[in-house]
Amino acid sequence: MAERDIRSKVDGVDRLTERRLDEMLDKAATVTKTQVTTAISDLQSANEGAADILRALLIQVEGRLVDADTVAALEAASYRLANLDEHTPRESPRSLGKS
Repeated sequence: MAERDIRSKVDGVDRLTERRLDEMLDKAATVTKTQVTTAISDLQSANEGAADILRALLIQVEGRLVDADTVAALEAASYRLANLDEHTPRESPRSLGKS
């Protein structure tokens, strides 16, 4: 049964063209960017500084191939930002590190 499930998932891979794969990747990237942009907009009201940082990161990685380590780092950063305590001081990125 498990073998049949695997076969059904990979059926047609041998007929996948480079053009079709490019189209699928472009569509996935577009959908993902829309979801990330929406999430950043939602974060804006709660933590403007974090939203600004994530927006800048999105601009930096947009259109580039991103490796697994970068994806993991972005995921970890977004998780930490999403779970900030309500009492965490909300400072702008520019004010961080200044005395």
